[in-house]
Amino acid sequence: MPDLFLIPTEMERQVMLRVPASKRIPETWSIELCGFGLVSAAARASQRIAELGATRVLLLGIAGSLDDSLPLGSAMTFERVVCDGIGVGSGAGHRSAGQLGWHQWTGNETGETIGDSIELSKHHASRGALVSACAASADPAEAVQRRKRFPDALAEEMEGFAVAMVCRLHRVPLTIVRGLSNRAGDRRIDHWCVDAAIASATEIALEIIDGSS
Repeated sequence: MPDLFLIPTEMERQVMLRVPASKRIPETWSIELCGFGLVSAAARASQRIAELGATRVLLLGIAGSLDDSLPLGSAMTFERVVCDGIGVGSGAGHRSAGQLGWHQWTGNETGETIGDSIELSKHHASRGALVSACAASADPAEAVQRRKRFPDALAEEMEGFAVAMVCRLHRVPLTIVRGLSNRAGDRRIDHWCVDAAIASATEIALEIIDGSS
């Protein structure tokens, strides 16, 4: 049964396939799109895990850096992924599901609970948190507010928490590799380093796959 290699968009997939290292991804990994944003990513990940019977999932794509010390074009894995935006309010007035006293999931049979943060599979370079949001930061001020809410957050994106929720419910380990294509809140695409970010993420993904084979 193949393992599942998820990429949010066709643009990211095409960039990855141009990276020479991508030719070394084993045939046992099924490379597929999960779609853009939390809703599509959850639906597609759940569908494909069930259909394939996948026992491992790797999510790869670009992200906006929330830490100015991290070089654009680099990539990393994370210790955990957190959800920003589910709850009430927005901006500085936002209160998360957990702050409201709610779990995002409470299993009726097992009693398992999932809150606003999900631990990810650990690898030697994993550190900090990845923030998943329905909408990326529109400007630097929004990025600053997001970092204040999540002081150990290193990057923001729009799919990771959804895929992590699905993997947790399916009891499947998940690794997220994100290439830092831009500073969070910088919407000037000509400043972005997409190709370098995807290339770096692909190299890390292959190290993880080779090490776990």
